Amino acid sequence: SPSPRHVGETPPGALFVVYMSAARGTPCSSTGLWVQPPETTRLNTFLQPTNLLSISRLVAEVCGRTGAGCKAGIQLANFGAGEYLTPFSNVTTLDPVNSLLLGTANARALLVDADAARLRKAVRALPPSKVVALAEHVTPHSVRNQLQRAGLLGAPLSVLKIDIDSFDCDLLMATLAAGTRPRVIVLEANVKFPPPLRFSAHFDERVAVGSRLGKPWGCSLAYQHAMLGEFGYDLLHLDTLDSVHVLRSVWPFRSAWPLGGRPCSVQQAYEAGFSEPCRRAERAGWSGGYASLSAVRAMCRHSEMRLRRSNGSAEQLLEAARKEPTHQDKRQKDKGASLARWTLVL
Repeated sequence: SPSPRHVGETPPGALFVVYMSAARGTPCSSTGLWVQPPETTRLNTFLQPTNLLSISRLVAEVCGRTGAGCKAGIQLANFGAGEYLTPFSNVTTLDPVNSLLLGTANARALLVDADAARLRKAVRALPPSKVVALAEHVTPHSVRNQLQRAGLLGAPLSVLKIDIDSFDCDLLMATLAAGTRPRVIVLEANVKFPPPLRFSAHFDERVAVGSRLGKPWGCSLAYQHAMLGEFGYDLLHLDTLDSVHVLRSVWPFRSAWPLGGRPCSVQQAYEAGFSEPCRRAERAGWSGGYASLSAVRAMCRHSEMRLRRSNGSAEQLLEAARKEPTHQDKRQKDKGASLARWTLVL
């Protein structure tokens, strides 16, 4: 797990000035304008216009650099690779990471999802010669073998995506330990734990794989940021629930860095990619297209409530955040279920 303190993070007890103004109007909310020509404005999960850089454009920018390791073409691993749900009711589309395989002559991909039906729907839209699809669970113990079966063990992955709603950061650590250094990493962040909270649910062999759904899941943006910083990655942005990290040695945007030549901080990325869009949706009354975003709406209100009740104190924020996973564990224990370990620190 990441070290308890990371340079530049808010110290415990301090009045951390975040969220209400931390990234508003800064390049943290406009990474799509860091490239030339600027990327076309698109809609985010909240159906709001966004200037955040898309995965396809990011990979093109990274792989266009000499020494980026993309000579073999696009190589990706996607854990949690089933059909990609949109904000619209009963509408699905292709996962943005999977869509990198379209229109690319040289590409190879490992797609893993325990839901065979969802995986079939995703694979149906992709060139079969480029895909190894495994309808099975992935764990820190299985990932090395799964990469090997796809011929990607030790390969310079263009993109790694992890979204398994479980022990996501433990899986990430195992994937990096297998010797791969993806150029771009896309992770689902548990946004109910705002920075500086470092939360992570951990893998436990005693707990049935896949059973953590609806319980403490995944890892927070601050946990991801601290962990990946030690492996040489910088945080590009948070796009609603998806955090995007780029290997520092192939980072193509140094001239565009805000704030005196540094990437956006974890607090600024959280504000620009999640908190501010939440408030815009709240001001709109969560009407119209927002009606199908009930899960995201709950996360927005959960995060905002914790921040308000903390009164600017990191310790109070930590104390409030501990209540939910502690209560969920008690309910599971009362049912006689085994409990997986989780971490929650500043």
